This record gives sequence, C-alpha cells and structure tokens, in this order.
Amino acid sequence: MKKIFTLLALMVAIGASAEITEVDLNEGSNIKVILGANFNNVDSLKVTGFLSHSNLEKIAWQTRSKIRYLDLGDCEVENNEIPECGINPMPHSVISEDPLIYYNVLSELILPKNLEKIGAFAVSTTWIKYLDIPKSVKSIGEYAFDCCHNLQGKVVIPDNVDSLFMHCFYYDDKITEIELSRNLKYIEEGALAGLINLKAIAFPEGLEVIGYDACAAWYNFEQEQITFPSTLKTLEGKAFRYSRIKDIVFNIDCPLQEIGQKAFESNKVVQRIVLPKHLKVIDSDAFNKCTELISVYVAATEPPTINLSTFSELEQKTLYVPVGAREVYAAAEYWKDFGEIVEVEEFPSAGREAVIAASEAVRAFGAFGAAVIEGDGCGYTIYAADGRMVAAGTANGRTEVALPRGIYIVDTAGGAHRIAVR
Repeated sequence: MKKIFTLLALMVAIGASAEITEVDLNEGSNIKVILGANFNNVDSLKVTGFLSHSNLEKIAWQTRSKIRYLDLGDCEVENNEIPECGINPMPHSVISEDPLIYYNVLSELILPKNLEKIGAFAVSTTWIKYLDIPKSVKSIGEYAFDCCHNLQGKVVIPDNVDSLFMHCFYYDDKITEIELSRNLKYIEEGALAGLINLKAIAFPEGLEVIGYDACAAWYNFEQEQITFPSTLKTLEGKAFRYSRIKDIVFNIDCPLQEIGQKAFESNKVVQRIVLPKHLKVIDSDAFNKCTELISVYVAATEPPTINLSTFSELEQKTLYVPVGAREVYAAAEYWKDFGEIVEVEEFPSAGREAVIAASEAVRAFGAFGAAVIEGDGCGYTIYAADGRMVAAGTANGRTEVALPRGIYIVDTAGGAHRIAVR
C-alpha cells in the first residue's frame, strides 16, 4: 500500500523549517499520479520503496525550479543506478554548452544506500552543499558532479571505485579535501581540475594514470608535499598546471617514462622536484614558469630528453644526479645549463620532510646565502634535501648559518621546518 504523509523538519540547507513530503513507491507506480496537484508544490521530498528511473526523471525536472531537498536514502533505485542526467535532467550536450544557465535549485541530496553507479552528468550543476557517496558505489561517470559550486568540505571516494572519469568533479571550487579510493587506478581528463580551495590529498599506491588537466588549478593547496606512488605509469599534459605544491616527489622506482607538456607549468611555489629513474622524456614547458624552483633531482642515469622551455632560469637551479652521471648530464643539451650539477648516492623520498611542523617559540627560514634560526637557547640540526647533516648548533636570538642555495630541513625542539636558501 502506498503511503503519503508530511513531516516537519529543520532544513539546514534551505535555511528554514519546511514540510517534507514522504512518498512510498512500488514498482509500476507513478509519483505524479500519487501526489496529484500537490506534486508541483513539493519543495522537500523523501522517497522510500522502489524508485524507477521514470519516477526519478519526474522528480528531477522538479529540482529545476522547486525541489530543494531530496532524500533517497531509504529507497531502492532501479538497477542500483542514478542514470545519465538522473538528478539534473537537461541533456548533457546542452549543459556542456553553457552550464551556468542550467543550474537547478537542489541544495541537499541524500543518495540511495545501496547505490552502485552514478551516471554521466547525474548531479552536475546542482547547488548541493554536502556529498556522502555510499560505500556501495562502484562507478562515478563523466561530469557526474561537474560545476557543483556549492559542494564543500571533504568528499570520500569509495574503495570500490577504480576510475574517476572525465570532469567528474570539475570546478567544484569549495571542496577542501578529497579522500581517494584505495583501489583507484585512473584519474581521467579534468576529473579533479579547478578545485581551487583543495587543501590536501593523498594518491594511493596502485594509481597508474593521471590524465590531461586532471589536477590543474589547485590555487590554495596547503599540503607541503605531493608524493606519487611506485605504480604511476602515465602523467599527461597540464595535469597539475597552476597547482601550488611546494615539494613534488616521484617514487624513483615508478615506471613513468614521460611527463607531459605543461604538466606542472606556472607552479609559483614549488621549490624541489624528485624525478624517477625510468624517465626518458620531459615535454616542453613541463616545469616552465616555476619561479621558486631551486632543486631538481633526477634518478635516471641517462639524461631524459628536454628542450629549451622544459625548465626556466636553469642557471639559478641545482641539479642532483646519480653517482657517476655528472659528466653525461654536464654534456647533455640544456641539462648542462644548470647552475650546479651534484652527484648524490641517495635520492629524497616521502618521509620525515613530508610533514613540516610549525613552532610559535622557534622560527626557521631561508635568506640569501643563509639559514636563519630565531629562538632563545634553541638547539638545531640542519639537513640537506638528500638527508645529509650540514650544520648543528644552538641559536641564541637570531642565528644565521651560511649555506649554498638549496632546500634544507631545520630540526629544532619545536619541530621540523623546510626552508629555501636563495
């Protein structure tokens, strides 16, 4: 038997008290017939029972202008799937032409608990504020949450998901953190691009492909270091263009052979990059306009192919290469133009330098030709980026330690500080 009743609830997303219309559906039922004339007046809806795609489409059209709250948490959706354009029913070809015109008013959405698939454009250009993706979800389609400009906070991608398809979270610019699936293998074109307020992310072991423009424009990224897993095979052009990451570390054993064109271009804060030993090609402009870049580590014994625009201002940068490889790099076109070429036995990896602690009592920072430690009777130890200890002592007031240009870790009682000496 079908049931219809209303509940009074505090609607945070709507900002006021509203009546929630609850509908219990059976297979073959028609929600418009059940609700009758009231269907066009519902602004808050909870669905239980069996939700067919036909009924979902009828509901979706109401989100264009009326329904602001939609609770599907206790319903069984047909085929365990929100189909293509399932919540925003405009054809995706129309939405992609000018998405700003086609926003609907939906601001709160609770997805079905046993959902397995979220189709292309399914929830794109809505005003949802929070997103809880059920753990049962296995697939998130292209443009699924594209341009949800009010979506914020943390988003967790379930472990059943192995691919983030094209533009699935494109320009969701209020998201601050994404927890990726532990089984993720592919991040496709533009999937996480334009997350301008993203603060932190971790790439899982097993990730193989980061596509074109996949992680571009992370303008306000706060995590000090990005590390790439040992499984990474492909990093395409513009993948991290304009993203502000200070420390870029590839697992030196990863099978990556090519870094795409403009992959990290215009990163205005990066100071150090660590590149893997199988690398053969770094395309044009890959690290161009990285104005703060000081140290480049390349674990490959044979110099990868680069060109004039791969890096900029080479004479101001230090190149670190494997023991015995200095001469071949010093003779290689463009590599030979680095300001200094240094052989090292070990290459930096993700570890203690990945988390840099701040201290109110002790300050450490880089200056021209020196590390500066400010503290009262504070002991310090300074390590080069490759882990070698280069200085130690006690700071009384302001202490300057002369050092060559480069990246250093200053250990004090207050924690670890990563600094750049110019």
